[in-house]
Amino acid sequence: MRMQAVKVMSLGLLSMLLWSFQALAEAGQSLTMDKVRHFQISIEKGLYGVWRRDAEVITLAQKANFYVSSTYASEAKEVDLAFGTLHNPLDKSERVNLGPETFPRFLRGVASIDEYRFFLDSGKRQFLIWNEKQKIWHQAADIVFDLVRPPSDPKGEAPQAEVDRLRQKVNKYYSISRGDPELIAGFAPAPLAWQKKDGSQFILLLRLPVAALLTVRCEGRHYSRCQAQRACFLKGLTDQEIKQAAGLSVWQSKGEIWVGLPKSRQIRRLSAQSCLEVRSLGNLALADDFGSLSNLYFDGEESLWLTLSEPHRSNDGSLFRWDAKVLESLLNR
Repeated sequence: MRMQAVKVMSLGLLSMLLWSFQALAEAGQSLTMDKVRHFQISIEKGLYGVWRRDAEVITLAQKANFYVSSTYASEAKEVDLAFGTLHNPLDKSERVNLGPETFPRFLRGVASIDEYRFFLDSGKRQFLIWNEKQKIWHQAADIVFDLVRPPSDPKGEAPQAEVDRLRQKVNKYYSISRGDPELIAGFAPAPLAWQKKDGSQFILLLRLPVAALLTVRCEGRHYSRCQAQRACFLKGLTDQEIKQAAGLSVWQSKGEIWVGLPKSRQIRRLSAQSCLEVRSLGNLALADDFGSLSNLYFDGEESLWLTLSEPHRSNDGSLFRWDAKVLESLLNR
């Protein structure tokens, strides 16, 4: 009996040690509040997109006919004073109308090409295009999905039969979900290597396991024609994770695509060397307080920004930034 009790105690102690080591490892690669560089106190109930250029930060509400433009003091010493003040969080932030339309949009991201800004409306499946130089809105550009192709390999293009099968599947599932504004889970500039190879400018993450990761190219006058080009071979996400994903961004210098998985409070890191094979590189955990992750974004300084669909419990923030050096430190542990 005594030996059996010792064995049970030993097994219990071993289990506790293993659990402790696992918890420490997970904590070592977690995005937590104590590492946040700055956050913005919520000025909209929930945010679903963010974009930055120098001192301007654009955020997108859940469903609106406007975006919010805020002045960002990147050198602020206090974590909560980079936007507005404690007494007036709305200071230096304003709502900007999305053209003359009055109906709300399901906005899920912003990106730019030259002087053009592309606002993704996931409900209409189109880009709203703002010309920064001329200060005008151009006609919205619909995203065409029905001519997508598999990625090419060193031997060339896929056989026509394979192309036809892919298009049939995409069109079938796309038609079923045509009225779903949540079909597009994320939007980002394409990895630089992909842009140079085939001229793609953006990538989209769709909640369609048959074709989850697409490359997109816009061309024509004012980029008025946008076409989904390739359906990448994605091996780094399960079908269930694809259906629940929220947020997409590219860490350009690392050649990585990051996808938000709010239900499991994780960010999945994916290789971005080629559309031919996108595979998992591992996870970055999110602290419990960031369980309402709605989108993520790498800015020009390669800092990571997160938006939340519900304000943070302890500080009422919906927008958070971590410096690149913090990410480097986490991933090198």
